[in-house]
Amino acid sequence: MEHWFSLASLLIMPFWALMIFAPHWRVTGKIVESPWIAAPAALAYATLLLPRMGQVAPAIMHPSLAGVAALLGSSSGAFIGWVHFLAFDLFVGRWIFLEARRENISAWIVSPILYLTLMFGPMGLLTFLTLRAALRFWRAGKVRRSGSVMLEALRANTPLMLLFWFNVALIGAASVGMLVDHRMITGAPAWLKPLKFAISVAIYSATLAWMMSFLPKGARIVRVLSWVIAVTVGLEMMIIPIQALRGTTSHFNQANLLDGILYGVMGISITVLWIAQIVVSVQLLRTRIADRPLALGIRLGAALTAVGMAVGFLMTAPTSTQLAMAAALHAMPVVGAHTVGALDGGAGLPFLGWSTLAGDLRVAHFVGLHALQLLPLAALLLGMSRWSETVRLRLVGIIGGGYLAGIGLLVWQALRGLSIVRPDTATLGAWGILIVSVIFVAIIAIFARKA
Repeated sequence: MEHWFSLASLLIMPFWALMIFAPHWRVTGKIVESPWIAAPAALAYATLLLPRMGQVAPAIMHPSLAGVAALLGSSSGAFIGWVHFLAFDLFVGRWIFLEARRENISAWIVSPILYLTLMFGPMGLLTFLTLRAALRFWRAGKVRRSGSVMLEALRANTPLMLLFWFNVALIGAASVGMLVDHRMITGAPAWLKPLKFAISVAIYSATLAWMMSFLPKGARIVRVLSWVIAVTVGLEMMIIPIQALRGTTSHFNQANLLDGILYGVMGISITVLWIAQIVVSVQLLRTRIADRPLALGIRLGAALTAVGMAVGFLMTAPTSTQLAMAAALHAMPVVGAHTVGALDGGAGLPFLGWSTLAGDLRVAHFVGLHALQLLPLAALLLGMSRWSETVRLRLVGIIGGGYLAGIGLLVWQALRGLSIVRPDTATLGAWGILIVSVIFVAIIAIFARKA
């Protein structure tokens, strides 16, 4: 069987070679236009499957992780699965090749994506779909217009412009710090936190400036909110690198008088920022925006960002370990934590640092904060479709509702001490119900477009 396994790739590799290395050859186009290029691999799959249908059918008809693992764990099962991948990956690659030609996308770009599809299947497909959407958006002029509008909004909003460029400079400084300063703070490089926060705040300030450009120009409330947000966020973004420079933590740190004062200033600033974000959400709700789906995406994004900020307050409560230490030592140098069920600074995901061993409230906090970008982006992407404004409006609302429920599930998972990478059965079931519900309601919204 090992010999046949090695030969199986010959059923599809000539076609991949033509698409990747000879995309402009006239013969390649004629060959790939035929859907029958996947037939040899499909026929091999059928030849392998049919004699073993009694073994395979139960695992497919009543799928379970253990059943599928047992099936793929055998030599014959793995061989069948491999040929299955070969056939369908080739068919997907063929579609990408032909679609790229229709969209006039350069082969220099498509060939690496085809190789990614050959190696990792769905990753290549997702990459191509993202590229195609971005190019359509660009060619329609919407990216250029949106980019110029955002730049103009940033230039017009002096406070948020200052905040944006301060954080751009901080990104550079923190990047240098990552290279030259090898100290560790709670298990992570000292300058990683300033870098992450600077990236996030730069995106936040640019997005918020764009959103606030929809509010009445010259209105006093806009100027006040812009300065309040710039000052409060700016204070936090000065304290974080100062503490990194001192080699200590910025959040939850009350080890001495200075640390306590700095953390107290951050706490007040964050509270004021949260209130300001709520006021921005209310102002956007009261402002008329011509594009109704985009208006809803902007409003939901601003509101859910306030929800994401509120998750941060859950981190400030002292843990049971900290309370016990306070009772024993009559001191509490650390008040609050990101992690639930373990100490901060343990094993975490690369760059993000989210705990891989216990619950982590930063996940829901992060997802909530970036609703500010993702909900308007969803509305803009839906604007590329041929659906009516009513359908797009419904879909944006459905996405927003699902997003809010997703934040709730992430908080629930974290508070039960479960890592984002180690969900239990109840968590997986809840996510499954949410995803299926959102898809089902979205389908109803699309096909009820004439209602």
